[in-house]
Amino acid sequence: MIKVTFCGHRDAWGIDNLTPVVIAAIEKAAQGDKVQFLMGGNGAFDGFALRCGKAYKTAHPDATLLFVTPYLDPEYLARRNIEWSDFDGVVVPPIEGTPPKYAIRRRNEYMVDQADLVIAYVDRIRGGAYTTLCYAYKRSKAYCNLGSFVF
Repeated sequence: MIKVTFCGHRDAWGIDNLTPVVIAAIEKAAQGDKVQFLMGGNGAFDGFALRCGKAYKTAHPDATLLFVTPYLDPEYLARRNIEWSDFDGVVVPPIEGTPPKYAIRRRNEYMVDQADLVIAYVDRIRGGAYTTLCYAYKRSKAYCNLGSFVF
């Protein structure tokens, strides 16, 4: 099984035309193995990631989509407007004791640590998506950046 996660700017609108590129990258990495998606749920890119995961799962029903939450706070979960039926399960990473200000960053690091492939949309050198892609790069994770940023 391979694990795939995503990181991208929350304002990454109008990129649905990149879905075939994402599906091809995942299929190449999977080489017929089962795929497990580790997904966030904040912003336009995470919506795109979910659509890609669901499209992949349509063609590969054994794939699983997991929502990874930085908080168990019901208010946070309610604000995400998550359609729980889109996911096969929920993962709470072992980040207890992390101050709320850093919880999303630690959740993102957890997802990268678990992943075999990181699909990114990073086109500027600031923000959480950039920080997460740098973290993946430093950990020698395989990645595909759909944005214009190059290391």
